[in-house]
Amino acid sequence: MLRRNWRFVFILLSEFLDIVSIWGAGFVIFSLKWSEVFHYTTPDHHLIIGLSAFTAIYLAIASMLGIYRGSYHLSLRLQNLIVARAIILSILIALAINSFSQTFIGKQSALTFALSLPVLLLLARLILRRISLFFQTKGFGIHNVLIVDVGRASQRLYARFDNYTELGYRVKGFISKEVKEHAVPVPRFLFSELKKVIAEYNIDRIFIPSDDFALNGYSFLRELACNTSV
Repeated sequence: MLRRNWRFVFILLSEFLDIVSIWGAGFVIFSLKWSEVFHYTTPDHHLIIGLSAFTAIYLAIASMLGIYRGSYHLSLRLQNLIVARAIILSILIALAINSFSQTFIGKQSALTFALSLPVLLLLARLILRRISLFFQTKGFGIHNVLIVDVGRASQRLYARFDNYTELGYRVKGFISKEVKEHAVPVPRFLFSELKKVIAEYNIDRIFIPSDDFALNGYSFLRELACNTSV
């Protein structure tokens, strides 16, 4: 059950850790305020309202930017770039709302939050990556794939999957209408072998590189249909 729905569970975990990070940044403000290290003028109930509003804004922006799909399929570097964009957009929207509302959030509170949040969100992405890699060793989130051989674009796609193991794609071979030799260390198969290869390697994904799909993709699909009954 968990293995079958691992992607959905992992996305929920990503959202949960982001919420924890946001409220963790809020806790930094409360801690400094209660310890009287700094003089914060924002009332506690205003902070709670502000954190709740920011949580909703961030989750909406992050979802639109694809970070929760990204936490499952993108490299850590790309995830961090998306998180940075989501933070900037969310803070700008929250500040705009704050300036027009009666729920006052002081400058010190806003600055402390803006400095704490990126650190906690980036830490959350590191934790998620560790979790993902650990469960991948247990067989969760792993997809056995074939790549249609259309030349250099196929080799670049293989290199991406091989360099970023957190993507969860394990390339079992290249497939084409004729076997081509190249430096990539995976088997090559013919279209006529596709049905047997899918069964033998438990294939659940076949990739055609997108930059070559418009030129070659549909002809490859026709070729596949003519040579297999899959």
